Amino acid sequence: MFDKADIPAMPVRTLEDLLEDPHLKATGFFTAREHPTEGPITTFASPLDFEKTKVEFRRHAPRIGEDGEAVLREAGVSDAAIDKLKAEKALIMPAPMGS
Repeated sequence: MFDKADIPAMPVRTLEDLLEDPHLKATGFFTAREHPTEGPITTFASPLDFEKTKVEFRRHAPRIGEDGEAVLREAGVSDAAIDKLKAEKALIMPAPMGS
């Protein structure tokens, strides 16, 4: 019906459909990784492919609050101000690894 009316349309897919998509599988779009606290996860492979320099995975996705202190320090926030934010629970700190 849409083709006859010259209306561009396609099926709506679910997230689960994406993992089984033949084209994405064939191109290696997804990759499995081991996250230190979350266990095995499926994530995107790098979309970059250089002939001489291979793209390497360097770091897992941060947990909530994992980089908060570093980001604030880089922005010039003082240690005292960061400590105050922690005390007021305005800066979420991640649970220790393994807990």
